[in-house]
Amino acid sequence: MKYLVVFNNKGEKTNQDATNMTDHYDRLPFLAEEAKGGSVEAANRIVSLLHKEVFRMIYYRIFSREDAEDLTQEVFIKMFKGMGKLDDTDKIRPWLFAIALNRVRDFKRWKSIERLFGRSYDELDKLSVEDSDPGAHMERMELIKNLQQFTDRLPGSEGEVFMLRFVDQLGIAEISSTLNKNESTVKTHLYRAIKKFRDDPFIQEMMKGGKV
Repeated sequence: MKYLVVFNNKGEKTNQDATNMTDHYDRLPFLAEEAKGGSVEAANRIVSLLHKEVFRMIYYRIFSREDAEDLTQEVFIKMFKGMGKLDDTDKIRPWLFAIALNRVRDFKRWKSIERLFGRSYDELDKLSVEDSDPGAHMERMELIKNLQQFTDRLPGSEGEVFMLRFVDQLGIAEISSTLNKNESTVKTHLYRAIKKFRDDPFIQEMMKGGKV
């Protein structure tokens, strides 16, 4: 089964019209079912609906536009190749997020190896993800980085659950599918992370300064 990828490494359309954005997320399972059957149009609509979200999730974890573009491209290529193996089309969105998280983990692992051998990191990308107001963008980037510093201090999956809920805005059921954990466990991780967030001295200082 072959798919025609309609986005370049900047998320721009190439050889197909952009999906009519009246398509809603509740259509994703139907589109996934059609894509499994070989529909190029359905596969491209999934890309159009979810490309921005997947890119944003990756970018807020590595803060490099160029690398985030490459990883997002890889996520959707993997989606095209693995669509036939997706058993539950209702879970197309968390399935893609799970692929994205795995690619981010692989990327960070290789970056760590590169650093061990003395290779430098790329400078953090200063451009806006949304190409919006530069001041608002910088404030959001500062907030995301501060949140990451906080979640890096959390044990186990608490930090990832916190990021998925409040940065990526996934629901409990979607986080459960993304991390392959039951909803009760996700809720427990989230409860603990929120409590630690409220009690964290650094976060309290930021809140006093109006940064959270």
